[in-house]
Amino acid sequence: SYALTVGRAYRVDSVQYFWKDSLVARVIQPIRQSTRLLPGKRYELDAVKAERQRWQNALRDAGFYYARGEDYLFLADTVAGDHQVNLLAKLKDDVPRNHLTPQRIVAINVYQNAEAQDSSRRYSATDTITVGGVNTICRDCPLRPKIIDEAFVPAAGDLYNPLAHKKTLQRLADYNTFRYIAMSYDPVEGNDSSLVLNAFMQPRLRRRFEGELGLSYNSADYFGPNVKLAYVNRNLLRGAELL
Repeated sequence: SYALTVGRAYRVDSVQYFWKDSLVARVIQPIRQSTRLLPGKRYELDAVKAERQRWQNALRDAGFYYARGEDYLFLADTVAGDHQVNLLAKLKDDVPRNHLTPQRIVAINVYQNAEAQDSSRRYSATDTITVGGVNTICRDCPLRPKIIDEAFVPAAGDLYNPLAHKKTLQRLADYNTFRYIAMSYDPVEGNDSSLVLNAFMQPRLRRRFEGELGLSYNSADYFGPNVKLAYVNRNLLRGAELL
């Protein structure tokens, strides 16, 4: 048998921000108005975590591919007032430089016949066709390079954008030509603000024959064999056509 006494909840008294990086401040400053960390509000750890997640999403939308909510720290001072918390938001001291830099896509490479460990080393220069800034690298490509280029929302020279990434994956999936699609962003050696977008795909079986053999009977006393044949071509003219 015991008695439990719970004190009053702490409330936010003030929130201050200290950014040593102007690029980060330029992105986070406009969204401060919609924060949940407002003076007078009850202090909640979930609100602090949600605020860091908001910053991560905003930074990634602005091209900061490596941005992480864990890069930011909230210091809490609970001594200044009566059950009040003064918060100071700041960058951690050991944040890598590429986390604070917008990433620009400098090249897009598409491997339509990707194997488990594919790379450009197994292809020659004649296996690469560039259309619209997209390098299609493969032999006996399932789709024409122009069709692949139409699916890609980002282009060489664009900043990383998560929405463009999702739209591209959806367009490639809608072709119904590939059973496996993966897109990765690899850093450029010696450059902390450039990425190479590599897309790896494994095509579905292009042609398929189906057959069915059975017996039929109806009320008119008809009785006989029943044969059904089907032919499916997922990519008749290498443009994602379905026959």
